[in-house]
Amino acid sequence: EVINYSVIVIQEVINYSVIVILEVINYSVIVILEVINYSVIAIQEVINYSVIAILEVINYSVIVIQEVINYSVIVIQEVINYSVIVIQEVINYSVIVILEVINYSVIVIQEVINYSVIVIHEVINYSVIVIQEVINYIVIVI
Repeated sequence: EVINYSVIVIQEVINYSVIVILEVINYSVIVILEVINYSVIAIQEVINYSVIAILEVINYSVIVIQEVINYSVIVIQEVINYSVIVIQEVINYSVIVILEVINYSVIVIQEVINYSVIVIHEVINYSVIVIQEVINYIVIVI
């Protein structure tokens, strides 16, 4: 009877450990997917904003060029140069924001994975301790 009961306890500990490990893995996957989705949305928003800003600069530049074309080529060149500078600044800013979003996402994903590994190790260690105590109890009873 003691052996049967011990086997049942060991099976329950193993079953519970498997359930906890699966729940941790599921939660980790959900969090990782949410971080990836958020990152994709943030990157898309940055790209959309950049495209809009570039189009606005180009539209503004075309209007200004048309207005000053009767005056001088120098003014047109200055507008083009200014437009290039603004476009480069928008692109540079967009790249920085995209890199920050990617870096933050990587950090969050690493933290989730690290936490999951810690929890899984703790569950396994606890299960091993409980199983060892049950085995020790069987040995003592026998």
